[in-house]
Amino acid sequence: MIKLPVEPLSFEPIYFEKIWGGSTLKDKYNRQITSGKLIGESWELSGFQSSQSIVNSGDLQGVSLGELVKGAPRELTGSSSHVQFPLLIKFIDASNRLSVQVHPGIRSKDAKSECWYVADAKDGASLITGFSRDVTRDTIIAALESKSLHSILNEVPIKTGEMYYIPSGTVHAIMGNCLIYEVQQSSDTTFRLYDWDRSDASNKSRELHIEQALDALEMQGELSYKIDPVTIECNDYVYSLRIACKQFALEEYLFLKPSDIILQQRNSFRIVTVVEGFISVRYGGNEKIIEQGKTILLPAVLKEVTVRANSNSKILLTFIPDLIQDIIEPLTKNKIEQATIISLAGQSKNNQLCAILGGKAI
Repeated sequence: MIKLPVEPLSFEPIYFEKIWGGSTLKDKYNRQITSGKLIGESWELSGFQSSQSIVNSGDLQGVSLGELVKGAPRELTGSSSHVQFPLLIKFIDASNRLSVQVHPGIRSKDAKSECWYVADAKDGASLITGFSRDVTRDTIIAALESKSLHSILNEVPIKTGEMYYIPSGTVHAIMGNCLIYEVQQSSDTTFRLYDWDRSDASNKSRELHIEQALDALEMQGELSYKIDPVTIECNDYVYSLRIACKQFALEEYLFLKPSDIILQQRNSFRIVTVVEGFISVRYGGNEKIIEQGKTILLPAVLKEVTVRANSNSKILLTFIPDLIQDIIEPLTKNKIEQATIISLAGQSKNNQLCAILGGKAI
């Protein structure tokens, strides 16, 4: 057992070099990255297998996230049923396009749904999200053989601050010139369908997983994966609920002037990332400064937290919601229409908000 302190926890980022990696993390968030290294991913919070986030300060310094879950599951996550931390938080720094890929479907033990918050997008940045029309297995195979797969994919231009939901089974790719903040289920299983015929540093083609990808893919086309925010303007800040599904919910707070916000208490842990500016987190008479680009974990046992920030600071807050208690009831009280609430979980046929409300997914 671990005696978990009732305080925010910060962790050391885990960096991964990628052939498509960039320098935006270094330039925008002043990360101490060796010049010339193409860092494609920075895992901010991970309890996945051997890629464990390590506490970097305080009494628990040197302890892994996995050890915390094992030693104090309910105090950390809000549930004693978790055998590993359920979410993985990362920045994807893409100077070039990633492979066209898909994650295992909802019925797989390795299912992985994820969402993308566009932390920075340069001119011409875009994403591939789903197919541009309904397809079949034969359609995809023929497109791969003729090197025309791009013609049946749905490519959309993106802007800083937008949110996209990628349910498990969705074909997708990040097409470069952007920095993405990703929240995903804790799985790293990816099936690479196509890699633009490129080679790695050893002049070898990267492995493809065409059969596995075809088995996992959702074939329906013409869906929109962009999630429009539900926004409530307050005196000192703007609150936006950016996405809400069974696996995770993500809130955004934009500070209009120097002010304090008392964070809503949850039964879940809460993950706070500062995407613009800096904040101080106040709890139990203590204070902790969080700089731009940094992430902290608020354990479930830590209930009362106040955030103080300057003008134009922006934070993202992620948690695992009770969809009725945390999403539907408060939004309904704020007179948000049912169709708008449903849209927060996207157009997937597995839209849980739609299932609860008995409405129609849009």
